[in-house]
Amino acid sequence: MSSFKKSSVFFFILATVLLLVVGFAALISASSVTGARVYGDPFYYIKQQYLIGLSVALVVVFIFYKIPYQFWRKTSAFWLGMSLLLVLLAFIPQFELAGETAHRWFKLGPLSLQPSEFLRFFYIIFLAAWLAKTSSIDLKSFTHGVIPFLIVLGLISFILIKQPSTSIVFLLGTTAIAMYSIAGMRFKHLLLIGTICLIGISALLLIGKGYRLERIMVTFFPDKADSSKLQQKEESLEGIGSGKILGVGYFNSVKKFQYLPLGFSDYIFAIYAEETGFIGSLALIGFYLFFVFSGLSIAYNNSDTFARYAVFGLIFTVGLQAFTTIAVNIGLLPVTGLPLPFVSYGKSNLLVMAMTVGFVLNTAKRKTN
Repeated sequence: MSSFKKSSVFFFILATVLLLVVGFAALISASSVTGARVYGDPFYYIKQQYLIGLSVALVVVFIFYKIPYQFWRKTSAFWLGMSLLLVLLAFIPQFELAGETAHRWFKLGPLSLQPSEFLRFFYIIFLAAWLAKTSSIDLKSFTHGVIPFLIVLGLISFILIKQPSTSIVFLLGTTAIAMYSIAGMRFKHLLLIGTICLIGISALLLIGKGYRLERIMVTFFPDKADSSKLQQKEESLEGIGSGKILGVGYFNSVKKFQYLPLGFSDYIFAIYAEETGFIGSLALIGFYLFFVFSGLSIAYNNSDTFARYAVFGLIFTVGLQAFTTIAVNIGLLPVTGLPLPFVSYGKSNLLVMAMTVGFVLNTAKRKTN
């Protein structure tokens, strides 16, 4: 392993650790009020996330680090099929999470998880394997490249929209197009796919569930939106703004007192920014950039095409998720329901982050170009 690649791996691990440390500190504060009110224990969510979730995640990192990444390439279709099956099982009442109107959760006894998180991971692995084995001529072909790509992505997107899980469709679709683009998609095909996506989004807004259009109105046309729907956005912006340069101080957030009901998950960045201010927010964004650039460096320096595409896709989707969630918190994008990677509460997302880290580190064992 070259010194440059060693430094990329070191910085990747360092960025991961820094994000976990920030996540631990942020979650302790952001979840304390809800934990005390709902469960009588201010550390309830911390125990769930780090005593249980992180313990399992460390085992997952070890497994994905030890198993040769070629195994996932050879079995990618199987794992994609299994994750799709879990997504479909979530539509069956016996496997639904009690009290949930959407079909995003799969529950079997004490085990509950979000299958769409794992579907996203294994679709990226599947797509990387397909891109690596398909000739450059076929990738540039509409018949042999674009159509198979759209069929698989369209089928998965249709199932996820029925959950509904529009945010995962956004992450999956954007990542898939980015991966295909670096593999050699023709520009005219990129424009065609982009047009199809715009038509699909428009159709969702016009004939789909009303909450999607409502979120668009709240974000981009607040003066025309229902004033009762503006509270979450306004509370988030007010909390971030009150943090100013250095923040109001650790554990001193006001917005976590039920002003932001999802302050330990979707809106944890707003609570964090309120307590740590502009400096703390800038540091967290820097850690994500650190993670993304070191991960992309590992991808670039891998001589195996599959590993390069897979690592690019996995790192791209983590970065996209992080900056999309931050953009939602500061009012630049509509509410998505996405957790902030490594920081928000959510064991399913934490496990997928562990799978990502383990897989990336496994590919780094290969000799550089």
